[in-house]
Amino acid sequence: MPTPDAQARAAVRERLGETVFLEAGAGSGKTTCLVERFVALVEAGVEADRIAAITFTEKAAGELADRIRTELQGRSAASPRCREALAALDRGAISTLHSFAQRLLSEHPIEAGLPPRVTVLDEIASQLAFEQRWEAFVDRIIDDDRLERPLRLLLAAGAQLDHLHEVTAQFGANWDLVAERAHGAVTEVPPLDLAPLLGQLDAVVAMGDDCTDADDRLLARLADLRDWASRLRAGTDDDARLHQLGRAPSFAAGIGRQQNWPDCAAVRDRVRALEAARDQIRDVVQEACLLRMAEELAVFTVEAAESRRQAGELEFHDLLVLGRSVLRDPAHGVEVRAALRERYQHLLLDEFQDTDPIQVELAVLIASSDPDAAAKPWWEVEVDPGRLFFVGDPKQSIYRFRRADISVFLRDTEMSARRKR
Repeated sequence: MPTPDAQARAAVRERLGETVFLEAGAGSGKTTCLVERFVALVEAGVEADRIAAITFTEKAAGELADRIRTELQGRSAASPRCREALAALDRGAISTLHSFAQRLLSEHPIEAGLPPRVTVLDEIASQLAFEQRWEAFVDRIIDDDRLERPLRLLLAAGAQLDHLHEVTAQFGANWDLVAERAHGAVTEVPPLDLAPLLGQLDAVVAMGDDCTDADDRLLARLADLRDWASRLRAGTDDDARLHQLGRAPSFAAGIGRQQNWPDCAAVRDRVRALEAARDQIRDVVQEACLLRMAEELAVFTVEAAESRRQAGELEFHDLLVLGRSVLRDPAHGVEVRAALRERYQHLLLDEFQDTDPIQVELAVLIASSDPDAAAKPWWEVEVDPGRLFFVGDPKQSIYRFRRADISVFLRDTEMSARRKR
């Protein structure tokens, strides 16, 4: 008796001339279908090393290769094409996304602007290299007169160098996005103007003259605010004043007795309003300082990526970004894409719900014969029929921390359905 998904499984094996997206739940045999697609392509006359099968982990890639090899061996006695495929399988691209990108770059190093010898740093080596660059960067920004004030103000506001370290690490993990958004402008940090706040403070404190009870708790709160105003005025520089802004007394004003004040509610409202006034002043300066330092961190991040490219010492994310860049390159992109389209005639992508958005760009650019593909968003690029096969399950997405984007999965599902209509 046929299984409920027999028709879908048959489509995987038989509809080799169509772009297919296979969505299925856990344990339903998605990877088995990918293996069957691979073997069906071989038996249809496609050479095994012209098929790229891409997944996310080294372990998964190894298991996928083993399953494909086992299936080819099982059919080799009756299928000459499966026997030939076994000999070519070791030359094929059954690998992780990063390994596939490395292969792409190794096949086109000149077009990618890489030196003759390229090494890929593992996570430990990448971290050590980052820490060395970070230490040198910190020494530089401390001695940089342009950055002295924004850095001092950030530290006075309670930030730490460790916070900037964390931001820089995130920039490095997404340096292509940083490069896209870097605009080269320099944010000016405004002066810390406390005059409006001090004027409000003086006016609120003066309202205490109307209190009829020296022991009233709201009056005591006004005394605390008066002392805070004195500390703000005593600050010798913006660092000290910004530090004091963060050491304000409580602005909670649900205290005081109505009979002790001409208008107790008005005093309470004025006290509460001080917090918003304080926050506005502090936030304007802090945001400007953060933007100024972020601009410097962005330059540091992009320069580090360029230095790695020139040295041929790449990190995992570099492989993806540079792979996409060479496909989109205005001078060499068309030629490289044509060569790769000939080299990898079919792309099979496993666990597609965990895709990095760059992965789908790589796949679409390779699978399209449109010479203008690089100038279009990937979802507007027409791919050649049968070039792409996706397997995935949106409910199993686990790699969002690696920039996996479920919207990519859903958009690609829509694209595949649209092309069938």
